[in-house]
Amino acid sequence: MKKISPFLFVFCSSLNAFAQSINSAHIHVDLNRAMDLGENYSFSVKTADSEATNAQRQKNFSVTQMGPSLSASGTQNWYDKSNTFSNVNNHGEGAKSSTWSVTATQPLVALIPNAMKIGQTSSTLQSTKSNLMAERINARLEGAKAYILVQQALRTLEAKKAALKSAEEIYKEAQILFDTGSVEKTKIDVLQTKAEAAAARLAEISAQKDLQAALIDLGTKIGVQNTELIHISLEETSVWEKTNPFTPNLEVALKQALKQRPEINAVEEKFSATKLNVAQSYFNYLPQVNFFATYSKATNDTEASLPNSTVNESLYGLSLNWSIWDGGVQAAAISANVNEKTKASLDKEKIITTVTQDVFNSLNDLNTAIKSLKDAKEAAQSYEESYKLATIQYKTGDYSAINLIETQNKMTAAQVALANVRGGLDLSWMKLQAALGESPHI
Repeated sequence: MKKISPFLFVFCSSLNAFAQSINSAHIHVDLNRAMDLGENYSFSVKTADSEATNAQRQKNFSVTQMGPSLSASGTQNWYDKSNTFSNVNNHGEGAKSSTWSVTATQPLVALIPNAMKIGQTSSTLQSTKSNLMAERINARLEGAKAYILVQQALRTLEAKKAALKSAEEIYKEAQILFDTGSVEKTKIDVLQTKAEAAAARLAEISAQKDLQAALIDLGTKIGVQNTELIHISLEETSVWEKTNPFTPNLEVALKQALKQRPEINAVEEKFSATKLNVAQSYFNYLPQVNFFATYSKATNDTEASLPNSTVNESLYGLSLNWSIWDGGVQAAAISANVNEKTKASLDKEKIITTVTQDVFNSLNDLNTAIKSLKDAKEAAQSYEESYKLATIQYKTGDYSAINLIETQNKMTAAQVALANVRGGLDLSWMKLQAALGESPHI
């Protein structure tokens, strides 16, 4: 028995470990996983989350602005030693002096607009949180849509594969019967079945292409660049058929959507923030009155005839600053803030109209898909039974090749239509959940 070299053994072991790591890297994706991955990967969600984080910081800072501010200042002077007597201290060194102070300032009149700013930043924070929720819902919906399209492409491909297999079997059988001199099959039958097999191969290639495109789109939504790592099991039925969820009527759906849709909550909070911003703007016309307290210390060591002196001083009082006329700067700012308030009010009316229409369309699409499912299943089942009977008659010579091909094409078309209806049903269900302000889920 030949010995295996250590190098070859290590190489084979490494190759096996690499293959195992590749297999373990495969990502099994179902509808829930697709939505979760889509939400986690979405750049829009990440951006909205960053906005919400910043809004939280702004709110925290607005609270601290209610309290006093603290400032400090100071100077240190050194004088060049010269023959000038005043520039020399008692030690015959160059003279020097220093002053520094610390001031605490508490706004008084500004307390009211600062309190309004807390309310404004709180509303802005809630608005950004609602926007974040809306982005999460949209990201989950996009993930669901991409997954459902993959499932739809898989079902279509299965139907095309079955049609190709059947077409090739019919062609081979027709060719054999014709070659053996059977009177049941003519050259026309052979050519027709051959053409049908070729068309079925083209249809399968097209279905493969559509599946790959759907996988690429799914990978883009969930953050997987290599589509070969995505593993999806074919689902024979729709998720809606498995769960059979409750479908609300239009009145209940509208009430829920108007109450829960994050877009509406976001625009309402934005409107509240703009109102408070307008109110703050008018306080800029008032004088700014502040209470202040200052502690200062001055050290002077500049003349040899005087001892080194230090002066400590504390004082407090009120300061007033009033801009009586600024050329219309404040008026322009107020006008801009009023315009933002008006826009927020119009946006609220617009989003309510959009949400209402969204709920109506989503619910209508779902109800239509539910009704279409029954007809599509019956059609597919009927064509499958019809094809089975036609195949038996074809083998006995009572059914022509062209008629069998036509029956098969109708069966395949019905199967593809059923796949499309099932995909549309699941997608309509996910869209309705999003329209109601819910996070899409199974």
